[in-house]
Amino acid sequence: MHQEGNNSKGILMSKLEDLKPNASVRGILPNSLVTVVNIQWFGSEALELTYKTPTGSVANELLYRHDEAAPARRSWLGS
Repeated sequence: MHQEGNNSKGILMSKLEDLKPNASVRGILPNSLVTVVNIQWFGSEALELTYKTPTGSVANELLYRHDEAAPARRSWLGS
């Protein structure tokens, strides 16, 4: 995932803890940004990401620690 912040340069991050509400994230849906609505942790190894798509639909996805280790698919940039 790439998290787009106010800083156009961004900082490469790879931890689930770096996902925050209102962040724009790339990598959840192909070729589009989603906006984080909420994060709900399940222990320390998984979270449920609630996000809004560019068309305004709200959806959820479970993310796990192993998602952090897949940088091509699950990396994000933040401010």
